[in-house]
Amino acid sequence: MPDSGAMRCSRTAAVLVLVVAAGCPCTRSAELPAKTSLLSQLRSGLAERERKLESYRLEGATTDVASGQQARFRFAFRAPGQMRGELLAPTPHVFAFDGHQLAEVAADTGTLTQWDLTGLDRHRADAVLHEIFAPFAPEGFRAPLIPAGPQVQVTAIDGGDPSVLRVSADLADGAEAYHFEYDFRAPAMDLLRELTRAPSGERIIEVVKERCDAAWGFCLPAAWVEKVGGQEISRTVLSTIEANPALAPSDFVLAVPDGGHAETRRMLAADDAGGR
Repeated sequence: MPDSGAMRCSRTAAVLVLVVAAGCPCTRSAELPAKTSLLSQLRSGLAERERKLESYRLEGATTDVASGQQARFRFAFRAPGQMRGELLAPTPHVFAFDGHQLAEVAADTGTLTQWDLTGLDRHRADAVLHEIFAPFAPEGFRAPLIPAGPQVQVTAIDGGDPSVLRVSADLADGAEAYHFEYDFRAPAMDLLRELTRAPSGERIIEVVKERCDAAWGFCLPAAWVEKVGGQEISRTVLSTIEANPALAPSDFVLAVPDGGHAETRRMLAADDAGGR
């Protein structure tokens, strides 16, 4: 979710990106036939979803439950990896990635900063981009990253709709352990719920409203709640959802604000997205 202040890192969100990007081992011989069938169904459904949804644009607002403060945001995506996230209020801020270069514009300073990512390996660069754009881009539009191998479990949820599949994984980052779960509705693999359990605690995202279109063949999240430690901390509602809009490469290139200036900075492996 967009933060009402400066965009901050999500340590937990980055772990899955790094582990998957680094390449998890896949041992098919250790998988039971039923598990293999469900995993195959899941991956096939997510791949079809990726094929159908090549671009999207959305706008919405996240409300902090405790304070009632609201952050308005806008996000656009164009395959294979162009992204633009805008925090509209309370403090305007824009991030964009054109597929090669990361840039941001801070409205309060009038500064266009172009970030040189060549000092990072591919895995770390992917994690940095995820940390920056994940607050704008909700899960449930493009397929989430799911590792392969025996640490991944796919099951039909007992006592529930038999068309709901739960994929779970236990991953490690050094001495720290992380648990991830996603609930998908087959066959379109619409995301219903996401859970992450980290040393810092448990976080759950639950979709509470969807927008479905027979022409798409799938549903997209229109509203969701975030819970931490079992308590609801925020609610996000989208006012605009566009599937496959015509987006141009230039939409992901930022210009210097009127009266502003540009600078180039290099991001190093020791840097984190919150302390740039």
